[in-house]
Amino acid sequence: MTMGSELRLTAWTSDEAIAGSAFSEVFAEFDRLDNLMSVWREGSDIQRLNDAAGDHAVSVSRECWKCCGSRVRSASGQAGSSTSPSELCRASGSSTTTRTTSSPIAPSLLKKLPLIDYRALEVRRRGRDGVSQEEEACARISAASAKGYAVERSAAILRRRGLRDFMIQSGGDLYVSGRRGERPWRVGIRDPRGPADKVSRHSI
Repeated sequence: MTMGSELRLTAWTSDEAIAGSAFSEVFAEFDRLDNLMSVWREGSDIQRLNDAAGDHAVSVSRECWKCCGSRVRSASGQAGSSTSPSELCRASGSSTTTRTTSSPIAPSLLKKLPLIDYRALEVRRRGRDGVSQEEEACARISAASAKGYAVERSAAILRRRGLRDFMIQSGGDLYVSGRRGERPWRVGIRDPRGPADKVSRHSI
């Protein structure tokens, strides 16, 4: 368990020792990044940034700076590291529904929704890396982009260790490389609004 979800690694190889050693390095890398960019761990870059929201800029690590900055510069106009309505519901203790087309949001939270804006996050570099947030309370950053970054780092570690056929799964993030022997990797995708036992399987 790391970064709030289960991390599962699979490799197709004849050298179990190398695979086991590589897996240990990946687990350690996930834990390192979790300590650096977790919203729950005391002293992490993200927590310090959220604590200073609306007050002052915070100097963060190069890795955190790159994760935040890449999201802000995203051509999609979205910021995966910014607060979402579900993040507000979780923070306030409101319930959410996973198998319906909508989730209940308290009226008091609806007034705060306009404050959710990736443009409230300012990323700058002036001698040192710094990040600041304009709005207090709602302009908070989650660690959503950190997990994708951790998966990419993990794939690089496995390849550096000589593994080419592997699968990395961390919550909803999935990375597949090569094949499972003579067969392609197969993954199951569950419809979040469909029956719990209905899974669509695809070869990769």
